[in-house]
Amino acid sequence: MEDESTPAAPPVPPVSGPGFGPTGAEFLPAAMPWTPPPRRNSRWLAAGVVVVVVALLAGVVAIGGFSRSEGPDHWDARLGDLPARVESLRGLRFTHPVPVRFLDDKAFRRVTAVDANGKPNAKKKADRITASLRAAGLLSGEVDLVKAISKERQSSVLAFYSPSAKEIVVRGTGPLDAAHRVTVAHELTHVLQDQHFDLPALQARVARDPEGSSDALRAVVEGDAVRIEKKYAKTLSAADRASYRTANDKGVDQAGRETSDVPAILTLQFSAPYRYGPPVLTVLAADGGNRNVDRAFTHGVFTQELFIEPSAPLTESKPRSVAAPRLAHGEKARGKSETFGAYDLYLLLASRIDPAAALDAAFNWNGGRIQEFRADGRTCISGVVVPERPSRAGAMATDFVRWAGALPPGMATVGRRGNAVTFRSCDPGARSKLTSPDAAIVRSGVLLDIHSEIEGGLVAEFVKAGRPASAASCFASEIARSPQIGLLIQIPERDITSEMARTAVGDAGTNARNVCLSAAQ
Repeated sequence: MEDESTPAAPPVPPVSGPGFGPTGAEFLPAAMPWTPPPRRNSRWLAAGVVVVVVALLAGVVAIGGFSRSEGPDHWDARLGDLPARVESLRGLRFTHPVPVRFLDDKAFRRVTAVDANGKPNAKKKADRITASLRAAGLLSGEVDLVKAISKERQSSVLAFYSPSAKEIVVRGTGPLDAAHRVTVAHELTHVLQDQHFDLPALQARVARDPEGSSDALRAVVEGDAVRIEKKYAKTLSAADRASYRTANDKGVDQAGRETSDVPAILTLQFSAPYRYGPPVLTVLAADGGNRNVDRAFTHGVFTQELFIEPSAPLTESKPRSVAAPRLAHGEKARGKSETFGAYDLYLLLASRIDPAAALDAAFNWNGGRIQEFRADGRTCISGVVVPERPSRAGAMATDFVRWAGALPPGMATVGRRGNAVTFRSCDPGARSKLTSPDAAIVRSGVLLDIHSEIEGGLVAEFVKAGRPASAASCFASEIARSPQIGLLIQIPERDITSEMARTAVGDAGTNARNVCLSAAQ
């Protein structure tokens, strides 16, 4: 009988979340840092929108938790030719097979659950993070964070690869159906990444970089696996592709039901690497294929700009180093200050103000730090952000003032430190009049979907044509701030169809084309 116990796993460097909010990885077993895409139906955007945009610009392009396992001698027979197919698609060879563990649904849910029993510090840490998220305005009311994170994990995972245990764990006992084969192709890509680039060591290197972002690294790692997963899915027979789509849609519906009460910020944070990583890989692969992707793993600059600008890896620029926020007398810092990235800035502002304005502010980000502290018995945050252009400091400060104005009176304050913008906010408590930001966070995720997909697709086209990426970035930004897209994202995401998205983007793209062509002349 297969052993379904979960012995203690050796520790690996934790995957940290944004400066003010977790991805939830700190509550997961150490054996689970790399997981498959959460099941969610966000593909209404998909390639159809990019096709519309590429058509508009066609003339422009033409013009210019387990114990460590011993490695087996051969792959589990249930995988069939999957390892060889993934090797071919990724352009790398496995150095050796890894174990593949198959668990029934009950055992798999037990493994992916967040177990805080017998861990008194876990509840205390969860309460602290909840208070920090409320202080940022990203959460409201009383939230059982451990339960919410556990729901996200259990509802969205079909398999995972553990770089500490060096094994793949699969939900189900086989044989593999189409949905499982696609997911295992994703996990096998992680095995290749680990064997060739050492994922834990890479994660540790990024964690040591003061301006580095583990979130950005995760986006590249997952974006690469999604890229290969999609390539593999295209090789399936028509019948298997239909089966895969049916199973995926069913999984999306089930995950939606199981996580309907999970705060939007947690759902977005869990899905972010899978939503915003693939456009980055589209750009990287367009400029040298697998070899350029390999270079990103070995020499890449991993900052949160990747979430905001998929073309960021082409510049490999580093943000400005920013001093930690200053605390007043009697305020006690909790932990060290952390990087406050472009994605952090976007989420913070977009939770309370127009997401297009928040995206403009994120485009102008050039560095930031955030510090959690205690004052008068409350959890608070203090941050400082530096704009890329000093002339934009006033506009960024205005955005922060609007953000603070949307919070309960007296909760947040905004100031200036030279060209830098400073902000402070304290947890108003679970019973305060802080309104839920969930709807705004969902809209901000959709807007970033649109921008990232369009920019990633267009930059890839421009790179292939030998043209500069700047025009593509201009085009994507103009579409994101257009009134057509502003109206589109007001519609509940589940009701947005591909046709609606293509129409809105097409209409917005016509004006964006004129604006960006004029700017280039």
